[in-house]
Amino acid sequence: MTWWWPGVATTAWWRPPTWPAPATLARLLGEVPAGAAPAGEPEGAQLKINMVLARLPALRDAAVSSRDAFTGTFHVNEGYAELDTAYQQAAGGQIPARPPCEAYCHSLTDPSILGAGLAGAGAHTMTVFGLHMPARLFPADPAGAREQALVATLGSIDAVLAEPLAGCLLPDADGRHAWK
Repeated sequence: MTWWWPGVATTAWWRPPTWPAPATLARLLGEVPAGAAPAGEPEGAQLKINMVLARLPALRDAAVSSRDAFTGTFHVNEGYAELDTAYQQAAGGQIPARPPCEAYCHSLTDPSILGAGLAGAGAHTMTVFGLHMPARLFPADPAGAREQALVATLGSIDAVLAEPLAGCLLPDADGRHAWK
């Protein structure tokens, strides 16, 4: 069964349309000059790292299996003090030295994400979000800031792993394990 809503067609379920954020709507309606940001416009503040792993990394805490740890949301450095420190560093114009982060391993709950060959070989997808990474930290030197944020975020998650996450990456077609 297909349900119709103006501009939206879905199969077997219905949801209302997604409306633009107030700042986006103001821009679309011409309520702000071209190129200007509406007052109070929200700013993105996450770094997203998608990867395919040859295998799940081991944890420093050997009492917790990698499968159990990564099946849900894996929180790293998200205590109040860590969140506040990272926020203060970002608010001061710096990439946080040890960003709070969250990891998700979607292939543990939905193995169909990977083909049968990869899933059968023990490969997994993983997404890591580095928090307190406001967009304003990146324009002056996008490549340098990206590298600094990537290194800091991976260092943050590596601190709770028994091995570097980079060593678990599935190599690309040329056999490289690089993040770039």
